Amino acid sequence: SGFIYVKDLLDTKLYNKDDLVDLVNAPYLGDVPKTSKKTTLIKKIDYSPKAEAFRIIRSNIDFILKSIENKSKKIFITSTKAQEGKSHTSTNLASSISFSEKSVLLIEMDIRVPKILKYLGLDDSKKVGLSDFIVDKKLKPQEIVVKHKDNKYLDIIPSGAIPPNPSELLMSDRVDELFKYFDGKYDYIVVDTSAVGIVSDTLLIADYADIFIYVVGADNIDKRQLANVANNLYEKKR
Repeated sequence: SGFIYVKDLLDTKLYNKDDLVDLVNAPYLGDVPKTSKKTTLIKKIDYSPKAEAFRIIRSNIDFILKSIENKSKKIFITSTKAQEGKSHTSTNLASSISFSEKSVLLIEMDIRVPKILKYLGLDDSKKVGLSDFIVDKKLKPQEIVVKHKDNKYLDIIPSGAIPPNPSELLMSDRVDELFKYFDGKYDYIVVDTSAVGIVSDTLLIADYADIFIYVVGADNIDKRQLANVANNLYEKKR
């Protein structure tokens, strides 16, 4: 038993809901089961545990945001570090909401490591996007929107060309112009942002959010790192 006790003390990873709730003060929205890499995206008619998990999360978000009317409900998604399922969550949540015939704009604001077009199976080779819009004042907001070929309720703004100065770009007035233009044109705006434990990009745009979803990868993150980042942000209302 001495060995087990020492092993538990040395194990600083999170494995389940109880580990997380004991550590972080923020409301708990739900958990998503791990599935094979072949089933990255949920489908419109889908009774899998993963699809049901996203329906539960969607319902919990709607409960929290029920007082917001006459404008888009803006959902921002972040994590402590890369590879925790942030873009996977953003894409599936946006898809799940759109399957209920609500209009969704999915914005890829993690302009350092874009993944969303690849997840959705859309060609990303020639798409202008967010970074292009910020830099090129002639581009209009609607010109960077990509229509999903099989889903009329889901539109996407891809990240665009990967710039050398992401933080500086996100401080631009053009970001404000973008949110003002689309606010109210969609039922929901889902924003995939950078991991807050790595860079400060996400905090530059945090004021636009109605809710922040903090994704935690089970068996993937150090409890001490998560407690420091997540509670610090939550308690300071950031």
